[in-house]
Amino acid sequence: MKIAVDLDGVLYRFELTMRYLLREERNVQADMHTPSRYWDDVLDRCTPADRRWLWKEGVEQFGLFRHGHVEKHAMRGIRALNRAGHKLYVVTHRPASATRDTLAWLDFHFGAEQPYPFAGAPIMLHTGEPKSQVPADLLIDDKPENIREWMTEGGSGFLFDQPWNQSATLGTRVYGWYEVLRELGVDPHYE
Repeated sequence: MKIAVDLDGVLYRFELTMRYLLREERNVQADMHTPSRYWDDVLDRCTPADRRWLWKEGVEQFGLFRHGHVEKHAMRGIRALNRAGHKLYVVTHRPASATRDTLAWLDFHFGAEQPYPFAGAPIMLHTGEPKSQVPADLLIDDKPENIREWMTEGGSGFLFDQPWNQSATLGTRVYGWYEVLRELGVDPHYE
């Protein structure tokens, strides 16, 4: 099966890095510890100047897309799916200025895997293009709008559970990478 895997909120804990940079580098005093209730919740807690800083200096100087943690069990999940014979494609919406950092992050976390788990370079959508243009059977994503659009085009979708998507009721909700594997019938310890 061809599987498109979102990056932020599915593989990469983007929101934690964004919160850290706003707290530590911009001294944002808004609550940066409460889980988000919706997609742009953290950005709505900031001033317009903080948002501009995040997408400019935060990306180019402070590595918003270069540093940060992997979602829990994502490495095991990707490894198991790859070894079970699935073709995996990273697909993400990111600014063009984040291309190099995105590649470095993926290489740091997944580059030592043998065989390399992803089929080709990540698909980076820079101007809001729909993810449904990716030729895959399944999309794993945390943004309900992406799952809805994907399923409208005839694909299957796994909505990766996050605090900001609790009201969504589409696709198959998965509560982490072990559940992704269970839904696809893949042993997490597949070697």
